[in-house]
Amino acid sequence: MSEMNDTDRRNAMRNVPKWAQRVIEDRDRQIAQLTRRVAELSEGPEDSDVIEHDYVNPSRPLRKGAVIRFLMGEGEYIEVHHDRKGGGFLELRGSGSQRDSGALAVQPQVSNVLRVRLDRHW
Repeated sequence: MSEMNDTDRRNAMRNVPKWAQRVIEDRDRQIAQLTRRVAELSEGPEDSDVIEHDYVNPSRPLRKGAVIRFLMGEGEYIEVHHDRKGGGFLELRGSGSQRDSGALAVQPQVSNVLRVRLDRHW
């Protein structure tokens, strides 16, 4: 089915009650506004070196050098920062809500996957 051009749409709208025309126009404005907002959120700084990627939604660049904080529980988090100097590295920092928590426990899964969780200091 082809989309209506502006003239066809105006002609069709003449037969629609005024209240329905206002609802349709409001929805059209909302759709246009949300479409612009999605485009804004999908863009990122050109020099970004951090990309949000979740396999479902479009990837989105974050600002260069962004530090990502993952909330792990009440008052607990793991922050991730990366640096591309010298071959590149990731730096992870843990913080726990308990006095003796916040240590990072690294659990290898397979050759290219590992898990990191908060643990208690030894």
